[in-house]
Parts: sequence; C-alpha cells; structure tokens
Amino acid sequence: MSGTITSTGLGSGIDIETIVEGLVSAQGDAKTTNLQTKESDLQAELSSVSLLKSAMAEFEDSLSALTEASAFSAVTASNSGEESFTADVDSDAQLGSYAIEVQQIASAHKLVNSQAYSSGSSGTLTFTQGNGDSFSIDVGEDASLEDIAAAINDASDNEGITAAVITTDAGQQLVLTAQETGEDTRITSVSSTTTTGDLSLFDYTYDELAGGDDGAYTQQSAAQDAIMTIDGQAVTSASNEISGVIDGVTFTLLSETENAATLSLTRDTDTIKNLITSFVNAYNSMQSTLSSMTSYDADTETTGALFGDAMTRTIKNQITRALTDAYGDGAINALSSLGIRTQSDGSLEIVDESDLNSALANNLDGVAALFSGDNGLATTLETKINIYTQDNTGLLDSRVDRLNGQIDDVEKQADDLAEWLDSYEERLYSQFNAMDTLVASINSQGDFLISTLQAISDSMNSDN
Repeated sequence: MSGTITSTGLGSGIDIETIVEGLVSAQGDAKTTNLQTKESDLQAELSSVSLLKSAMAEFEDSLSALTEASAFSAVTASNSGEESFTADVDSDAQLGSYAIEVQQIASAHKLVNSQAYSSGSSGTLTFTQGNGDSFSIDVGEDASLEDIAAAINDASDNEGITAAVITTDAGQQLVLTAQETGEDTRITSVSSTTTTGDLSLFDYTYDELAGGDDGAYTQQSAAQDAIMTIDGQAVTSASNEISGVIDGVTFTLLSETENAATLSLTRDTDTIKNLITSFVNAYNSMQSTLSSMTSYDADTETTGALFGDAMTRTIKNQITRALTDAYGDGAINALSSLGIRTQSDGSLEIVDESDLNSALANNLDGVAALFSGDNGLATTLETKINIYTQDNTGLLDSRVDRLNGQIDDVEKQADDLAEWLDSYEERLYSQFNAMDTLVASINSQGDFLISTLQAISDSMNSDN
C-alpha cells in the first residue's frame, strides 16, 4: 500500500512483511468488501431507477397522444387524382366524397423581347400590370441590357415583375416574368419616354386577340387563373394553391384532369387505432421493466434491484387501479369495451380486435371520451405518471439525486479507509523494523558475550 521501506526480519528472523500484510488485511478487507458491495447495490438501484424513468416516460408519451379530443378527429383523404392535384386536410375537414376536375392550371405571364438593343439611348421605361401596379426606371445612354434588367429588379416600387437577360442565336434578349400567377398580374404594357436615341423597341401593349404577342415581344407563358370544379361547381383562383372551398382542405393543382377524380374524406381510424396500439405496447414495455426490477427467483434466491421497493409498489398499484376503473357510464367506459384485457402477467392485450374496430367505426365519440378529456383514462394516467417522470422535480429524479449522493458518500468512505490503511501499514512497518533492529543489537551483544566467555574458558583450560 505505502511506499515505506520494509525489511524481511534480518535481525530477528521474523517474516515482517507477511505479518504486516495479515494485520492490514484483518483491519481492511471486511470493511473494503462491505463498501464495495454497498456501492455495487447503489449503482444497480441507480441504473434501475433510470431505466424505470425511461420506460415510464415512453408510456407517458403514448398517453399524451390520446389526451386531446383532436386526436380522435383526424381526417384521412383518399384521392384518385393524385397526378393532377393534392389535398392536405386537417381535423376540421368536412367529411364526404367530392368529384374534382382540374380544368386549367394557373400560370405567370412571361414575355421575351425580340428586338436587338445596343446602348446609346436614354429616357424612362414604365411597366404596368393588370392589377394596376406600375413602376418606372431611368435608362442612361451607356446602360447595357443587363443594366436595364438590374434596374427593373432593383426598382423599389417594383412589386411584381422579374427581369432577366438570355443570350440566343438572335443575340441578347430581355425576358419579363410576372412574379405571381393569375390574370390580375398580367403585364399589360411597357411604355417608353425617350430622351436620346430610341427606347421604343421596349414598348408593349397586351393584345388578347394576338395571344399576348406584339411586334416587340413574344408571349412565352400566358397569365391565367386556375380553374377547378367541385361537384360540377366552378372555382377560379389566381394561385394553384386553393383553400376555403371545402372546410379544412387545401388543394394544390398540378395538371389538368382527363376525367373527374374522386376525393373522399373520412375519419382516420387507422391512425387512432395505431395510437391505442402504441399505448398498449408502451404500457407492456413499462410493465415488463417493473416486473424485472421487482422480481424474486425462488430457485436461485436472487432478486431484482428494486425488489420490495415501496415506490415501485405504489406505481404498480396506481396504474393498475387506473387501468381497471370505469370512466363514465356510456357504452364504452373501460378498456375491456375495446377488447383490451389484462393478462395473468400484468400485461395488456387486444384479445378481441373486432371489438376495437367496431368501436372505432360506430362509436368514435365514445372511444374519445374514454381516453381524452379531464377525466379520461389517458389524462388520469398521465397526471399520475408525471409526478414521477417530471424532469428535475419528479420523484424519480429526486431519487436519482439521493442515490448519487449516497454513492459519493460511499466512495469517500472507501478513500478514507484506504488512506487510513496506508497510514496503519506505515506504523506497523515502523514498529516491526524498530523491533527487528533491537533484536539484531541484542543478538550481537549476546554473541560478543558468548565469545568473551569462551575465550576466558579456553585461557583457564590452557593454564591447567
């Protein structure tokens, strides 16, 4: 243990090292083993409490999904025209079946100027859209086509037109695009006021009869609204994203339909069933964890780390009571009404799936009332479990803190014991080494005395 220089009993012939080791072992082995066992037990308990919190938190998550009534009002959409439109639905969607046709996709107006331009002209260009928005830019004599496009894009009062320059076999060409789809954002005119040179090559006036073309521009994309019909009734929109036509449904139009598609909106019982199944599975996982930690094996006489623990016993009792209670006086007021029953090992099982399917199909409000609301099963269980699982202030975190404190205390006791044993060993070696030195001195004096007496005896014998 210590760095003390030891002897092997040269003076006394005693095996000092073995004696000291035996004395130190007698003082420390039992205490050290006791502290190691205590720390091992505390670590096992700490690990079990942490695992228990994790299992209970997962169960709590499954309960949270069932506590709100909105979980039972989810809507699913069946769409036979997915290549032409999508339909995003929320829980407020109006249930039913609808015939949908997409007759026209909204598009943004796009013009390409076909006139060759070279710098040298100056003046003003004014751009106007169908919604009345208008803005102007100044063109300097040395402005290139790229400069004009940049001036359009940077104009502070330009709220609806993007300009670009493309280079083709015909040379550089100015491209004007409305930033939003729909007829209202159509570019209706570009007018010039020339100071020097000639800016009239940028002039444009929309002509519906000419398909949007004029002498200076070619219309690459028409400004048009989206048109769809719902059960034969027309709906027009400047955007391909349309909401408010059916409550809780947002359409995104992709392409025109060849024939009417069917959109069916129904309650999403599959998702609700999955939530209930997840609840059963999460409970069983937690129950298995609890059973393992509190188990006793009579054959091996071994126990789980939390065997006989008061807190886990209370948790089991509270949850079992909540699972077997009745909630309300309706037709569906207990888990057994859904074909869910407690098994002999304490786990839950959906033993009759037809009962669950029937309840979801015919009495969804009753299923919602069983789980959700202030007095529902999920809410009741969540409230009880949160007392234990709440971060920092929950009973399980408080227990973790207490166990960590106890482990720290045991580790300090072990350090103190090791330090005392080192000191004890040093004292023993010091005492035994002193004894060995004394014995060696006494032996030396004895040898001298014997030698002297022998010499006297030999002398007396020779005189005779």
